[in-house]
Amino acid sequence: MKYWKQVFFITLLSGIIGVLVSPSRLFLDVLAQTSIVIVHIGRFIVFPMVLIGTVLGIYRLLIIRYGIGFFVRLFSLLVVLYIMVASIGLFLGITFVSDRIPPVLEETHPLEQGTFFSLLGKLFPYNAFNVFAYPGDMFFPLVIFSVVLGVILYLGERDSKIILVPLFETLWRGIWRFVHMLIVGLTVVMSLFVLHTIFRIKNIAEIKLYISLLVVMSIAVIFIIFVLYPLVVVFLKRGNFRTWTEAVTPVILIAFFSADILFCLPFIYKQLHENVKTSPITSAVVPVFSILFFRLGTIMVAGISFLVIFRSYNALEISVTQIFGIMGILFLSLFRLSFIFSQGLVVLLSNLSAVYIQGAESLYLVLFPIMMLLNRFAIIIDAATAILVSIFMDKTHVQIFQKQDQQHKISMLLED
Repeated sequence: MKYWKQVFFITLLSGIIGVLVSPSRLFLDVLAQTSIVIVHIGRFIVFPMVLIGTVLGIYRLLIIRYGIGFFVRLFSLLVVLYIMVASIGLFLGITFVSDRIPPVLEETHPLEQGTFFSLLGKLFPYNAFNVFAYPGDMFFPLVIFSVVLGVILYLGERDSKIILVPLFETLWRGIWRFVHMLIVGLTVVMSLFVLHTIFRIKNIAEIKLYISLLVVMSIAVIFIIFVLYPLVVVFLKRGNFRTWTEAVTPVILIAFFSADILFCLPFIYKQLHENVKTSPITSAVVPVFSILFFRLGTIMVAGISFLVIFRSYNALEISVTQIFGIMGILFLSLFRLSFIFSQGLVVLLSNLSAVYIQGAESLYLVLFPIMMLLNRFAIIIDAATAILVSIFMDKTHVQIFQKQDQQHKISMLLED
């Protein structure tokens, strides 16, 4: 049985059990703690995998003299996808979400977001090895550390090729085999994630207040993942609707029920390597940078959600100028999101509320009962975007190889 079918049937069976069963409070607590431990196990291998894979990927990009071009194309794709996804989200939010949510008077402490320079301090700490000791989100500093090691590996030239490159390649093959074994075990316990999520949804007492928002959010997610993104894949001539569905289905299911984008990274690697057949460079590097900078799901969900908050606390309709302002703020927030994986949506909603609703940063609490669902909607689009970006960059990578091969053949003919 294909992998996507295994994940689908485990999810379906567990979902049916979750709907029919009413667990005790003790069982819910045990299930929640077990799910957290499983996520920790999955993330345990992510950081060494990212370190070794990014070092090798950057080294290979520099070897083919495609380092700068790679990041230029990546940024260009980010702008295009951002405009498409944000426009779709805001259009659906403005057109179809009309419900006003009762105000929440509860206050919270301001979120600690850090200044621009404090974030740069995390990227380039006083001691480079501190990137392994950050108590919070250390993913971005780790990637920067890996990029620097990749450049050093390239500058080592002959010595690197003899000693270091074979060492990193051996480590990468070993980690890849370990990840395959780990994925089998994590897939088996997927049912625990599903049960935990279903039970939490059943316990949302005020969910009827948010039906309109959740329906629009579901439509937006389905349209982006199963209509917009497959059309891009077909346009790139890298597959069809069926191949895209088989590649993305297990990843978005795992993303939704685990609610952790970093936990999904090994599964993204697996689908790119086995289903999409991307090159080693693409598989090792692109998903990492996509998860860092292409948090388009978080951006879209924040945009739609803020429209609900705005209408709930403001009698006036939102203007065109304000819509463009929201898109600008969300785009500029992509860099800040690179440091935040657990509270990215809350941070965006807090920032937008502070700007547009008289400095009321805690108004995101109006959506607090369904914040766990909104986070999961954001994560599944982020995960699907990582696969799409990898497909696009792999297409570009193949074209570069073909061009270099043609130039090599022409130079050989001229020498003859």
